[in-house]
Amino acid sequence: MKRSLFAIATLAGFATLAPLAPAQRPPFSDPEVRKASVLDAQQRSERDQAAALEIARRSGLRVVGETRDGNRYFLDGLTENGTPRFRALLSTKAAIGSGADVLQQPPYGVVGDGLIVGVWDGGGVMDTHVEYNQTGPSRIFNSDGAPIDHHATAVTGLILAGGVDVDSLGAAPEALAECYDLFNDMAELTPRVSIGPEDSGNILISNHAYGDLHGWQAFGGSGPLGAGDYYFGPNWNAAGTGPREDLNFGRYGEAASELDTLLHNAPYYIFVKSCGNDRNQVYNGPTDGTGTFYYWDGNTFSAETWELATAPFDDDWDNGGFDTMIDNANAKNVIAVGAIDDPTSGGLRDPDVASMAVFSSWGPTDDGRVKPDFVSRGVNTRVPVANGNYTNTASGTSFSAPNVSGTALLYLELLEQEIGTRLRGSTVKGLLAHTASDLGRPGPDYEYGWGLPDGEKTGELVAAHVAAPGAFHIVEGLLSDANASDSYVVSWDGTEDLVATICWYDPPAAPLPFVLDDLTPALVNDLDLRINGPARATYEPWKLDPLNPLNNATNGDNLVDTIEQIIVPAGTSSGTFDISVSHKGTLDGGHQWYSLFISGQSAQAAAAPSLSAADPAAASYDQVIEIDATGGGFQPGAQLLLRRTGFSDIEATSEFSSPEQLFATIDLTGAEAGLWDVVAELPDGQEATLVEGFTVLSAAPQVSGPTSLLIREGETLAVDFGASDPDMADGVTLVGSSLASWASFAPPAAGNPTTGTLTLTPDYNIAPTTETMTLTATDNATFPSAVDFDLEVVVLNTPIVDAVIPTSATELEVTFDSSMSESGPGSVLDAGAYSIETTTRATLTVSAVSHVSGDTYSLTTDSQTVNESYTLTITGVTDANGNAIASEAGFGSVAFFGFDPSGVSDWFVVE
Repeated sequence: MKRSLFAIATLAGFATLAPLAPAQRPPFSDPEVRKASVLDAQQRSERDQAAALEIARRSGLRVVGETRDGNRYFLDGLTENGTPRFRALLSTKAAIGSGADVLQQPPYGVVGDGLIVGVWDGGGVMDTHVEYNQTGPSRIFNSDGAPIDHHATAVTGLILAGGVDVDSLGAAPEALAECYDLFNDMAELTPRVSIGPEDSGNILISNHAYGDLHGWQAFGGSGPLGAGDYYFGPNWNAAGTGPREDLNFGRYGEAASELDTLLHNAPYYIFVKSCGNDRNQVYNGPTDGTGTFYYWDGNTFSAETWELATAPFDDDWDNGGFDTMIDNANAKNVIAVGAIDDPTSGGLRDPDVASMAVFSSWGPTDDGRVKPDFVSRGVNTRVPVANGNYTNTASGTSFSAPNVSGTALLYLELLEQEIGTRLRGSTVKGLLAHTASDLGRPGPDYEYGWGLPDGEKTGELVAAHVAAPGAFHIVEGLLSDANASDSYVVSWDGTEDLVATICWYDPPAAPLPFVLDDLTPALVNDLDLRINGPARATYEPWKLDPLNPLNNATNGDNLVDTIEQIIVPAGTSSGTFDISVSHKGTLDGGHQWYSLFISGQSAQAAAAPSLSAADPAAASYDQVIEIDATGGGFQPGAQLLLRRTGFSDIEATSEFSSPEQLFATIDLTGAEAGLWDVVAELPDGQEATLVEGFTVLSAAPQVSGPTSLLIREGETLAVDFGASDPDMADGVTLVGSSLASWASFAPPAAGNPTTGTLTLTPDYNIAPTTETMTLTATDNATFPSAVDFDLEVVVLNTPIVDAVIPTSATELEVTFDSSMSESGPGSVLDAGAYSIETTTRATLTVSAVSHVSGDTYSLTTDSQTVNESYTLTITGVTDANGNAIASEAGFGSVAFFGFDPSGVSDWFVVE
């Protein structure tokens, strides 16, 4: 469509929500789906942990210990291939380096006020530390009762320390922290993540500064996992025939796939992960042929002699440490963070002085994606610790990730403050990439990723968007199989770089097999960013070569990354440029949200919005519905509402899609039935109106009553309309076939009662019949709404005696008319339902009941009775469903004159 100008380290293998095929993937907003995911994660965690503890018991392994670098490790379940999984805390004035301090000050003034960050770490956080209660009650909530931990206290300080000690000021100093230890993380995380723009009570961003031990690790102490060098690659063997590199480095495994599933299902949540400290992990033992190291042989850690020709490679063997990214830092949708040293000079941000930390893990992923995503200070940072004091020596990617977590939280708050709505996790991640300071080689690389976050540049871009929302500085768009391409047209004068970036949360891919450096892309929905300039010039995004990780990024068709960026250098031909976002093939799930950022273009006033249609265009007053409004000139923060003179506006929860589409959820509960205007309102106050574009319908009549009825003369039927709209009452009519001649319907009184009366006047000349009535409701002839009132109507007339003919002194014959024949449902008489009402001197017994007409009855008496009246009463009749229906049919009076038990007298019938 043409648009006019106008961690500590990773969540591990027992994580929840295994990837599903598109048709199978359940809606994560369903509480039952999320509950099932939590239960699954909990059960898997407990099962894996029990199995790991049994292996540890059998093999004599330590379950908690410390590496030679002083980092604590924990036994936490099993890896995908069944080996014990050990997780380690990945320990290393970060707010200045990321520019968070700029956003904390006017004109922005965002400090994370009341927003919730989740921290999964080595234990609980010291909630009484002065850095966490500088403005009142503690902002720390230890949620699982874990013991207080130095590492967790320090990591949390980098996110939100209040700055009582000015050099320890966190990135978001008024945020709240919900804190857990690292065990059972996915089961705890899944029910707490934010999945929608209004989901402010849940965790918006979580920080994870821990990860599985991979490759080489040196230990102190004694015993299994004690003193010595250990190799954690699951593939090497003593025969020297297995790969000499840990296959887990860079691999898109089960943990990464499951985490991508969670993020794809919770698109307003952000997961920040330390990328690992593996790049400087090497064998430290004696020389070739004399040293000893330990490896996992399938049952325990076995000792093996170091042989240079066959032993596993040092982790930094590939050009200084490429391909050392750990576990779910390899996920597509996470933010994986590496570490650099202090990027400041003279107390000011200075990215040019920053250099790579010697321990920080590098990409690529096996399929060649950019990792880490970003870097931040993680060397000798100053942090609060759990004794109430501070330390200046915290180093590791554990202390680079939390600074990015806090900075990302400020980005999220800034967007919501300035645009008026919360935007997606992919928007925050893409904004980090679009505005980051490029470090290392030009463009992205496998060492620094997209670079160092720059809060100041981010604030400027958001301000530019607010000043000129029609210039497409920030867009959340939606592609689908039906809408394969979006186009954004901008003007550019060439005085500064024209930069466009897209980012999306991609659906999960299936875990890749344990194959060394498998190049199979984990990308599922392949989106493409292009810039088409004057003279048919086409510009393509950055791409990297995983087989040559030291090479600079080039431009071309990127087939692996979920962030794509194009830079048209200043001085290139100016003019009109068409920036397009499209996709290849068929999209998993049928659609894909993306976030787009453009900078360098000429400022443009916001185009006036327009509205052409709303789908659906009508819904009942008691529904919550999703509306897809189409038109033009929509912007992030656009609000959809319904408006009607004399009534309050009905505001929708809007989710911006593109300049031509606006999705919204609207609650019509209690809305007045009738025609409403559809209004799209931009953040700058401009509106577009679709006059009488939406109809609020009355509810269809909710008829209740018997499902079958035996009709007799003069009977009525009450019809209950439940909670139907009172305005509808005067429009309710009865529709039937032969019913029209003998049934009438009085509808409910307009505006109040909900009960109408159906009056039935049977026609004795028609045969027994069954009818289905339909009640059709019309509200002022505007909103047709019909409901079938499936009432089985059976005509049953009063039995009439044709004659009583005495046949003997003690017997008489009773004959009924044909209206009581057995041909009609409900007209079969029950022998036990007849009785004579008379004195006790006489009884009537049924001698045979085979037909209603012509049945024979016997009458006996103990004496002569003169002028006695008798009445035959039918006290039970069954309908077509076998249900008893009370019915009395007068037989009439029979007078006996000169009754002679031995003979026949003069009898006659009195009716």
